[in-house]
Amino acid sequence: MNSCFIRDYISDCMSMKKISPLTIITICFGAILFLVVLNIVGFSKIIEAIKLLSFSNMLILCAVFAVQLTLWTISLKIILASFGYKLPFKTLAILNSIKYTFSCITPFLNTGGEPVQIYLLYKEYDIPLTKGTTAVFLERMLRFTVSLSIVVLGIFYVFSKFTLPNNVVFVCLVSLLPWFLFVYIFYKKNLAGEGFIHFILALFGIFRFNFVKKIEDPINKIDQDMSEFLTRHKKELASCLALSFISVLMEIVQIYLLLSFLHSSLTMPGIFLIFLIMKIAMFIPVPGALGVLETGITGAFVIQNMASSLGFVFTLVFRFVGLILAIPGMLFFPYFGIKLRKALSSDLSSILEYAKNNLKKQNKK
Repeated sequence: MNSCFIRDYISDCMSMKKISPLTIITICFGAILFLVVLNIVGFSKIIEAIKLLSFSNMLILCAVFAVQLTLWTISLKIILASFGYKLPFKTLAILNSIKYTFSCITPFLNTGGEPVQIYLLYKEYDIPLTKGTTAVFLERMLRFTVSLSIVVLGIFYVFSKFTLPNNVVFVCLVSLLPWFLFVYIFYKKNLAGEGFIHFILALFGIFRFNFVKKIEDPINKIDQDMSEFLTRHKKELASCLALSFISVLMEIVQIYLLLSFLHSSLTMPGIFLIFLIMKIAMFIPVPGALGVLETGITGAFVIQNMASSLGFVFTLVFRFVGLILAIPGMLFFPYFGIKLRKALSSDLSSILEYAKNNLKKQNKK
């Protein structure tokens, strides 16, 4: 893969002076939605709900979240080791922390940190870009597979306990159908050794762009590495899936703990309903699901005859915990030459646009 492209993308990304239009629009939408819900709930009631929490409560929630990040790091370490690259846990923990910090402020599916992590693996630790891309993508994909499976089971469980229109269940399942197909094709193609990424790019006609054709060989190499891991490293695959499952359980534990801290006695279906809303909000292209998460969670509390203020505070606490866990990664930005301002403009569309423009410049030279 063109290392200059990735290096220059990260460099330019970190120094870009203006935020992309997509990010601005989604932030404005989320902010308006957030303020509307805040006005409906009432600021005074929110303050009363916040007083139910203590400093020790926050530390416990942060600890559980830290366990999740640790599990992601172990999974990435296992995948890299299967390719012959045995990096210390501490090193990978730092890179994962940076990735998490970056991903917290990107619009869609929290994906902005992966390119940075891949580049740092290459630049600092001499891991080929194809191997780094494969490892980072696989870790995320395996976690996504487990999460999606639990979300689907949760949908049937929740709607079997709550009296809600059948069309709501239908809409939820239909909205997840594209992701089902994505996961199905991922495993089908890789297990057959047919090349998942190559198939997706060809399906959407992306190979017609010259800048994509120029990196076709590295793409094929990534496909080969993914197929090799899924077919020849079954023990490592099982370990990563198990870690992903525990990671998802940690999310449910967090929900349970926070509800207990807020003196809310929700049933297991109620806990799963909140979990589903938090997961589905991830698919909304708004940074951090701003406003979207508040609307969904507050509504879930109201449906279960709970105070709307508790639902709103629930989301605020989760955001605060996530912010705290993002601080360690931010502290390492200067060491790796990363500027926070660029992170705010890092989204999927800008990556493709940058690739196109960068390769045009190289061709002119």
